[in-house]
Amino acid sequence: MSQSTFFLILMSGHALGDFYFQSKSMVKRKVNSPKSVFTHVLWYTLVMVVAISPVIQLRKESVWLVPVLLVIIYISHAIPDFLKIPISSFNATDPEINLLSLLMSFFKKYIFFLDQAVHITSLILISYVFSGCFAPNKIGYALIAWEKSFLSIIPVRPLVLFVAIMYIIKPTGTAISAFLSTGSDTFVRWL
Repeated sequence: MSQSTFFLILMSGHALGDFYFQSKSMVKRKVNSPKSVFTHVLWYTLVMVVAISPVIQLRKESVWLVPVLLVIIYISHAIPDFLKIPISSFNATDPEINLLSLLMSFFKKYIFFLDQAVHITSLILISYVFSGCFAPNKIGYALIAWEKSFLSIIPVRPLVLFVAIMYIIKPTGTAISAFLSTGSDTFVRWL
């Protein structure tokens, strides 16, 4: 399977797991609760399994890679989400300005964007490492054939279009809300 196709499938799973199947109340609970983060990351990994499994065919020599892939997906999503707990709860009440306070305030202000950048970077790396390990199955080949026929009509890959629409609908709104939020203006105050 091509790296770009595998990456787009991972990105669609990421959009579903991190935005569509996560309510606002789940996001709020994750700020203070490691158990909620654990639950979210478990659900995220299951959604990624559902996104990946219909389009890949396991080769006998690569069956052992599936649990490795799932553990990597789980860990690469869990680490940034668990790190958000102390960053989100950081409160700069100390009048002394030091580098740690500035960094924590910056991270707190832009935590959504940093979190997503880390998640997407990890998906790029995962697609780079694992795309050659799995062959497309019948559905995967059908998707590739459909994309080729679609490209003869419109010069945009349908999978790219699908992922773009998924990100325009919900994650973009979340990003705009995060950007416009004024919840942590300590960094700006110190400038």
